[in-house]
Amino acid sequence: MSGHRLLLVVRPPPEAAAYIHDIGRKFGPGYAMSPDRLHITLALFGDHLAFPRAQAERIIAAADSIAIPPFRVAFDFALATATSVALRASEPLIRLDSLRNRLQIALAGARAAMRMQQRFVPHITLLHRRGPVFLQPIDMVSWQVREFFLVDSRLGAGVHQLLARWPLK
Repeated sequence: MSGHRLLLVVRPPPEAAAYIHDIGRKFGPGYAMSPDRLHITLALFGDHLAFPRAQAERIIAAADSIAIPPFRVAFDFALATATSVALRASEPLIRLDSLRNRLQIALAGARAAMRMQQRFVPHITLLHRRGPVFLQPIDMVSWQVREFFLVDSRLGAGVHQLLARWPLK
């Protein structure tokens, strides 16, 4: 399918993204996420054949209202399902949860409600593959989150187009 999927995400800085990408290659073979596509999804908004301009404008208006100071995230294990491998955190990412909760409230107020997940489980997908399930500790990957982004994920193209960014303050 081709189309658009809008996402609000946190992305690792380039040096952390390169390191995370190298970790992912150790769990191959499979379709590894390129460093520029590695992210933690805060909110997703469904799939659209045409670019959803009005929805993007509502998301931007909601995100403009967010004020939260920078914070650290840390991931310390890889978890594989039958179809993917992702980095996860053994400790709760409370500040990331707070950012997501504030976004959820602002988005609802702007009539740009995000697609709800049963439970928010912060992770970074490293690669898609077919293989056994496992849990493996890794050397901790950590960085200071200083901004979040609105991305247009071009379905079927493997491209993330940056639409907007918000510094944490």
